[in-house]
Amino acid sequence: QDTILGIEDAVKEERNQILLEKLSRYSTAYNERFLGTQQTILVEGKPHRGTGKLFGRNVYNKKVIVDGPEAWIGTLKTVHITKTSSSVLEGRVL
Repeated sequence: QDTILGIEDAVKEERNQILLEKLSRYSTAYNERFLGTQQTILVEGKPHRGTGKLFGRNVYNKKVIVDGPEAWIGTLKTVHITKTSSSVLEGRVL
């Protein structure tokens, strides 16, 4: 097995998985604080997935997914946050 500084690959992978799981847990807990709040976002563009979807960022640089027309790109919108995950927020424009 390959080692760097005497640490086997299996040990490195196990430690990496522990860190990734903790990061996901902490990110999810942080994002849940936004659930039910109103956030102002700058609409930046279309996400890679989701027809009719747009994404923007709030003042905390959190990515927020909303439904809306492409004409909203470049504008500020107030969004009610209805769903969270470890990586993004989702909501509806008010």
